[in-house]
Amino acid sequence: MTPRISAIMPTADRRRFVPAAIAQFLAQGRDDAELVILDDGTDSVADLIPGDPRIRYFRDDARRILGDKRNRLCDLARGEVIVHWDDDDWHAPDRLARQLAAIEAIGADIVGLSQVVFLADDGARAWDYRWGGRQRWVYGASLAYRRDYWLRRRFPAIPTGEDTRFVLDARDANIHVMTDTDWLVARVHGGNTSPKRTRGGYWTERPPGPLLDRIAEWAGGSPPAAVRPLANVYALLAHERPECLVDLVRNLRWHDQASPILLYDGSASGTLIDRRLPWERWGVEIVREARPMKWGALHGFALDCIAHLGERDHDALTIVDSDQLMLRTGYPAFLAAHGGVPGILSSDARPQGPGTRIPPAATAQAERALWRPFLDRFEGGEAAFVHWSFWPATVIGADCGRAIAALFDDPQLQAILAASRLWATEEILFPTLARLLGFPVQQSPCRGDWTQYRRRWSTRDVDMARSDPRTFWMHPVPRLPDDPLRRHVRALCNDYRHAPPAPLPADAAEDAAILAEMRALPGWLSDAEARALLTGARGALARKGAAGHLVEIGSHCGKATVLLGRAAQAAAIEAHVTAIDRFDGVTGSREEKLTRDPVTRGRFDQMLVASGLGPWVFARTGEASEVATGDPVDLLLVDGLHDYPAVAADFAAFEHALTPAARVAFHDYADYFPGVVAFVDELVAAGGWEIEHAVDTLRVLRRCPALESASKRALEVHA
Repeated sequence: MTPRISAIMPTADRRRFVPAAIAQFLAQGRDDAELVILDDGTDSVADLIPGDPRIRYFRDDARRILGDKRNRLCDLARGEVIVHWDDDDWHAPDRLARQLAAIEAIGADIVGLSQVVFLADDGARAWDYRWGGRQRWVYGASLAYRRDYWLRRRFPAIPTGEDTRFVLDARDANIHVMTDTDWLVARVHGGNTSPKRTRGGYWTERPPGPLLDRIAEWAGGSPPAAVRPLANVYALLAHERPECLVDLVRNLRWHDQASPILLYDGSASGTLIDRRLPWERWGVEIVREARPMKWGALHGFALDCIAHLGERDHDALTIVDSDQLMLRTGYPAFLAAHGGVPGILSSDARPQGPGTRIPPAATAQAERALWRPFLDRFEGGEAAFVHWSFWPATVIGADCGRAIAALFDDPQLQAILAASRLWATEEILFPTLARLLGFPVQQSPCRGDWTQYRRRWSTRDVDMARSDPRTFWMHPVPRLPDDPLRRHVRALCNDYRHAPPAPLPADAAEDAAILAEMRALPGWLSDAEARALLTGARGALARKGAAGHLVEIGSHCGKATVLLGRAAQAAAIEAHVTAIDRFDGVTGSREEKLTRDPVTRGRFDQMLVASGLGPWVFARTGEASEVATGDPVDLLLVDGLHDYPAVAADFAAFEHALTPAARVAFHDYADYFPGVVAFVDELVAAGGWEIEHAVDTLRVLRRCPALESASKRALEVHA
């Protein structure tokens, strides 16, 4: 029997939607209808197709753009009327009957809806969409049309929006907008082919409850369950520049403030991570007893991270390389909405046979004889060998990871690895062992186009990647703080400033001071900032129990040093200033722009001689982390390089030495140095510090009263 109606369903790597879409078609109960499915994803869904002659499944190995895919489906369709049957929507049991009746009632060429209800994937939110444009339009997923009309006007060969263009270009068609709208509920999720901008003018939020009830009624059961949140953990391997490590942590925290971050120092020395930095405040756990890792054999890093987590409750471990960046929020929810992580989510879930072009997989295939005795211990072992995944953004399910870690103790496996020349071991071992152990190796729902090996990207590529809601990662991104890609991503993400602006105190009374010396020296410090700094230094040295020690990081030619030195000179107690700088003439931010002037140590020494402050000022050449001591500090001025990693490192170098009543001054808290602003805002938002004075771009912080009292008590007990 030739069908009258052909429902067409394009699909690609959307396994979780396919069974319901097929069931809803069969629920139409029509023998004169067929469902034509065209699958061009890497994860074939052929195993989900029932043995019903009304379901016709076609598989394409090459990915098509959506306009071509629609046309191919229409070519395959045998019915007089074609209906769009998107795999991710909910369809009423009488949808086909209603649309066929609408076409026949008025002899229309095209019918559909201009008012559509949408439901979020987790069932928590819903919207009404009402078209408000001047042209005739019906929603693509609601389309039904005569095949004869399609033969005269095929879909344009474009990647998205082909259905909208089909309708808007159909000026000669009889288009009927159906007024009964309760037969379709469209789904909003992270993988929508066309992103749904629910804040637009045509969208109105509505209660989701009635839609959930409607879907349950169609299915003859309960409303669809909300998607369970997914507990994700990021695993970071550090082996190069520490500044970009901080940048990566801030990048992850901007997009995901909940998932723990494991930080693994795989450098040869094991000293790449500055443990004085506030890793705990950033939600980072440093993996203890990390081992040196070398390129080509990184599986030990993942095994140690799995051991670090132990039996802790989590669902997934996501591998993040140090030259990788996250591009959008919602990553754990996206994984949850696409079925979670039962095994391994791979960049390419297909088995890599003897003819593979992937070099690590080809090496493994060449050693098949070495592996065969081990493979024979597993059911289907030969077929499971070999699987592969590009390491950055590989996702390992919790149970799968524990099982693989346990298998690594196997003597036979250890003997094979000792004899093998396999490289990029992590890319082969984890997916292959997962498959041997019976865990699925599935195609990652995240787009992998922007995560490649040794590919050079541009800022335009970043924008293109971010336009696709399925893209969460970009790799590689050069490990340089001022790299254009890093700067571009930071700019798109508010320079990772997620803490609210630090609240300002009441205006501080200006303290008269002698500023002539300060004005005569090169540098950047306003009169108001100078008065505030001088007042702060004097106050720090006058407090009961003061240690008599002021520290300045970023002395340059001594503009602020004069102020601190005069305060130390006039103090009632013995006091001095430690002035730290590289004195190389380099100023600015590695994340924005560096200025390189002649070395400044000579000018600084001239200032000391001219001012007579030599007995009270001790200059130290180098980085703060290199020259810091444990001597107590009453006031710390942070005014060195102004990128976020530098500010964090300078503060961390002396944080442990700050007295309970110490003040910390940050200079150049301004939009042109977002790293300074972000660090200060986060420090205040963390709850331990508050702003005492704010003058121009100077921020003077003190400990919050409760914390200051606790610090004093701890100091007294220690004494």
